[in-house]
Amino acid sequence: MSAFTSAVSTNIAVYFCAFGLDNLTTMPDRPIDRFNTHLPLLVFLLPVVSINAAYLTASVLDHIPLCVPYFSGCTSISSAGRVMPQKGIFLLGMIPAAILTMQLWLTSEGWLTGNQQLVPSRGLAFTGALASFCLLVYVTTLGIPGDVYRLFRKFGVLLYFGCTFIAQLLLIRQLKAHNSAYENHDKLAKRLTLFCVGILLCGIVIVPISLVEDPIKQKQMENIVEWNYALLLHVYYLLLIPAWRRMAMRHDETTEPTHGT
Repeated sequence: MSAFTSAVSTNIAVYFCAFGLDNLTTMPDRPIDRFNTHLPLLVFLLPVVSINAAYLTASVLDHIPLCVPYFSGCTSISSAGRVMPQKGIFLLGMIPAAILTMQLWLTSEGWLTGNQQLVPSRGLAFTGALASFCLLVYVTTLGIPGDVYRLFRKFGVLLYFGCTFIAQLLLIRQLKAHNSAYENHDKLAKRLTLFCVGILLCGIVIVPISLVEDPIKQKQMENIVEWNYALLLHVYYLLLIPAWRRMAMRHDETTEPTHGT
């Protein structure tokens, strides 16, 4: 199983890199239309549902303890998707989530830099794409034995969390710069800023936890932070839904064909 998973993971990673590099180098002005207006919702639902479904499956099969990990920290996210059959659920949700998340960041970059008043930048797209790739590395190496794969998982999840948060901050900056063209962006930027403060505070909690002497309690507290931090990172995308729907409606209005009388 590990050899097969490794081969599949390699093929997915190669395709993902080719897709990402092609879009980063030839990224057009990507409109938010009816097709991709559902991206923020999908990017929230796929990882949250797959992670929790994998955990519930593992707990029912007695592979991990049954609890509410967001409050008790009885297990980690990795433990929930490490072995079959819950690993299959984890992969089925997280691999599409990584690809769609990359598409979301590319679309956001194209949408916000489409205004001629802004200087085009690839910072948001690159950071978001890197975060998505790191998520893919983490997910596809989960449960595969070996020190190399363990190293991939460690750096993959750390870079995913870090780069995702940076991309979210970059999106806020772009929204503020784009506010002159679309009046609702200032309010959205403020809401996202306050939410990112909450995410940051959740992450900072890990610092005093490292001082806890009891290793069992320390691990439980780290798991609590991990579960809640991951949840908050994905809830962020829900806040984008109203703005994306407005942009989709505006795109449909501007592209609607004019019929002669």
